[in-house]
This record gives sequence, C-alpha cells and structure tokens, in this order.
Amino acid sequence: MNSQIYSYISYKDKFYAIQVYGYSSRSLPGLEIIGPHGQIKNLKNKIIYFCRKNNLKIPPRRYVIGYEDFNLGKKLAIAENKSLELPTLLLFLNLCGILGLAKIENCFNAGTFSIDGKLISDQQYLNKMLEFIRDEDLIYVGDTSSCTGKNISLKKLSVSLLFR
Repeated sequence: MNSQIYSYISYKDKFYAIQVYGYSSRSLPGLEIIGPHGQIKNLKNKIIYFCRKNNLKIPPRRYVIGYEDFNLGKKLAIAENKSLELPTLLLFLNLCGILGLAKIENCFNAGTFSIDGKLISDQQYLNKMLEFIRDEDLIYVGDTSSCTGKNISLKKLSVSLLFR
C-alpha cells in the first residue's frame, strides 16, 4: 500500500509545504522513518510507544515513511519541526489500516501529539496553512478545536472530522 499526506515545516519564520509519503510491504516487519536522524529516532520511538500504550494491532509488515523536501535540504535537516509528528503518525496509522480512511493523498495536517493522545496544532502558521489548503484544493484532517489552539483526543479523530 502507498499513501501520502501534505504538511509543512517552518524555517527562519517561513512556511514550506512538504509531502509525507510512505508505503508498506510484506518484507521484514518494522517501521523505518527516513529523515533527520536525531529527530526521527525520537519520533519513531514515540509512535511505537503510542501504539503499544493504546493496544493498537499493527499488522506485521514493513512500513517506510519519508519526507519530500522539494530541495529544502539543510532546512529540513536542521529545522526542529514538530509539525511533522502528527501527519507522520496519521500516515502510519493509515498504512496499518487503523484509521479506516480509503484515501488521504488530498489531505493536509500539521502538529504534534503527546504520548497520551492529545493533538496539538501550531497556531503560528495557521493562516498560511489554510491559504495553502484552499489553493491546492486539499482537505484539512482534524477538528475545528485544533484550529483554535485547543487539544482534542486522538481517539475522536475519524472520517467525520474531515472537513473543508
């Protein structure tokens, strides 16, 4: 299975759109996230812990997730971009078949999550994100409360929370 979701990174107070992509295959089971080493190792462990803590049944497959940096290179490597955490988790859960969404290729999400399931969106670039979503005809995956800085529980995230 192949999939992708749109997100963004920030670097020196600028907003850059980015695609998070991934696939699953029937080879040696595991999760591989390709990106800046220190940040990615922490994110990978956070995702694994989150799935174990919530007793999510992950099919034994190989999952590979990467970031299309559109020639951002060093910006992606040195930017501390927590905004990629949540879309990476959503893509992983979709590849595992847990979200139950048939297609997320035209979806956008940015933010982070805590290990207890709270979603946190970044308010600094909200207007630019919404302009990008409108211009690219994308669907924002989230809840209106995530747009106002309030947290929502990951367990509430479902198809019913997809909106334009």
